[in-house]
Amino acid sequence: MEAGAFLHSAEEARKIVVAVQSGRPVYLGDVVTVADGPEEPTDYVYFGTGGAANGSAGTYPAVTLAVAKRKGANATNVSTDVLAKMDSLRGYVLPNDVQVTVTRNYGQTAKYKIG
Repeated sequence: MEAGAFLHSAEEARKIVVAVQSGRPVYLGDVVTVADGPEEPTDYVYFGTGGAANGSAGTYPAVTLAVAKRKGANATNVSTDVLAKMDSLRGYVLPNDVQVTVTRNYGQTAKYKIG
């Protein structure tokens, strides 16, 4: 069996013949919805912890989310709102077993500078 070249688009996948019915080809796109999936990652992010991190030193796959405030916005309020939103997504969009770690919080820094 020869598989041929790799597919490069959803359109190419739609044109694959999967059967013949009444002498006519049945294409993959005739029987299923074909869509491009996510691209292959080009970069990976890892989060490293030391022994002081509850005894669980190691390196773990991670997702980085950076949020910036608009000019004139209160950094403390923005950071509080973002963390509250993350909490509200837990168990719904954000699985319960995903750990959220804040690595930089300029709202907290601003709060300390104020008093």
